[in-house]
Amino acid sequence: MYMRKTTKKGLAALLALTVVLCGGCASKEQNAKEAEGDSSVRLTIMQELFSDQAPDMENNAWYNALEEKMGIEIEINYVPTLSYEEKVTTLIASKGLPKIFSANGNVLMNNNMIQAMDGGGFWTLDDYLKDYPNLYNFIGEQTWENCKRNGKIYGIPKTRILGRCGYVIRQDWLDNLGLDMPETFEEFKEVMRAFTEDDPDGNGVDDTYGFVSSYQGPYNREWNGLEFLAVAMGAPNEWRYENGEMVPDFATDQWLTMLTYIKDMYDSGYMNKDFAEITANDRTSAFDQGKCGVIFCTTDDISTRSANLTQVVPEAVCAVGSALHFEGEEPKCVSTKGFNGLVMFNRFGDGAIQTEEELKEILGIYDSLCTQEYQDFMAYGVKGVHYEVQDEKRVMIMDQGTGKTQLSVDTADGLNQSFPYPPYFRKDDDSQMLTDLYDSIEYRNQHLVTNDSIGLQSDTYDELSSELDNMMMDADVKYIMGSIDADGYRKCVDQWRERGGADVIKEYTEQYAEYKLNEQ
Repeated sequence: MYMRKTTKKGLAALLALTVVLCGGCASKEQNAKEAEGDSSVRLTIMQELFSDQAPDMENNAWYNALEEKMGIEIEINYVPTLSYEEKVTTLIASKGLPKIFSANGNVLMNNNMIQAMDGGGFWTLDDYLKDYPNLYNFIGEQTWENCKRNGKIYGIPKTRILGRCGYVIRQDWLDNLGLDMPETFEEFKEVMRAFTEDDPDGNGVDDTYGFVSSYQGPYNREWNGLEFLAVAMGAPNEWRYENGEMVPDFATDQWLTMLTYIKDMYDSGYMNKDFAEITANDRTSAFDQGKCGVIFCTTDDISTRSANLTQVVPEAVCAVGSALHFEGEEPKCVSTKGFNGLVMFNRFGDGAIQTEEELKEILGIYDSLCTQEYQDFMAYGVKGVHYEVQDEKRVMIMDQGTGKTQLSVDTADGLNQSFPYPPYFRKDDDSQMLTDLYDSIEYRNQHLVTNDSIGLQSDTYDELSSELDNMMMDADVKYIMGSIDADGYRKCVDQWRERGGADVIKEYTEQYAEYKLNEQ
């Protein structure tokens, strides 16, 4: 465990040079400004440590500047990530949590944590958010909705990209073959054929194929193309409420249409034949080694894929694939839940937030952190320490010892753990690849299909999830490989219902009606 307390170093003037106000934002941010400068709040925070060591908080330009500007004190308890869940569980039992702590996905699913939430151990924010418009708008309505448990908001979501699911494609192969970026399903299949049969790397050897897929578990569907393609074809994003009932994606005609589409490419040799056997690492290696032209993935992974690929094929060029659709229709894109854990506010024990007034003051600080001024500071830090200006662009200063930016070192790569932090920043020195990536994300964000089961709980699914998920995963694989036909697949869906799936549908439907229909 690492514990440091920051101290103020009189950096207000320095901070003033680091932030850039948005001229059109002044009226929107007026309420947030009132929270600055006169606060006596001391923020005690616990969060995960992902780096090898905690930052030096006593001589830390970033935290010192933030304290000085906002008139607050910040104390952060860094806990190594491998022992974080155990630490949280221990502190819940002893009522020893600080005012604020970061809860990752594993923590939120921990039984002790669930009992503490249901038992009133944490402040719920539903009744307060209307008074903090910067915070509310920064997170976004859909993500607030997605983070609810039993209809309540237990913390500030640690945001992630909503429209991140897609694929990365070899732009140089498209160019070599004179092909455009595919937009429709038929165009995509034709590109996969060309990548397999038309020697896209120009080496005269039959050694390439269209796309790589791996199906090592039911939770890989986001990364193996099935979910991306199914939603694009009109299937639910896992679950959809329609006609008074929750419906799983695999029980729809559109899911079977997607499997048939995949099967056609499997039979034609446009994808790897061992998709049911290889691991996720095998999947990325196939793309990184230049064997195939498409990998389904989180599109913000393009930097890693490009870096790895160009070590093997220096002339390779990667691009984010388009949102596929049927001819004449609008795209439909998979939406993630938009967050990975919560920043939570403790109500139990001596270190808790004791009063509603104190909670409101802290929320006012978080509201201020969502303004353009402070987001700019989070992106770049302190001029001369974290960035310098070159040709009218801010360029990040690198730490020679770690190879990371100095800002990453000073914040231990942890700003997104305890403070409002966007899923991505557009920066002055972004490459064209990153600019195109962010453009594609923002386009997909306009065409998202949400998962209606997010925030719902099924006791039956909690008990039988492994059996039920593997049953349908096996059915998917058998259909693609030709072991069963459409009727055989529908029989598998019927068996899923008989073995507990019908109860899952019933429980999800009841919860949806209780917690979501009432809000519409």
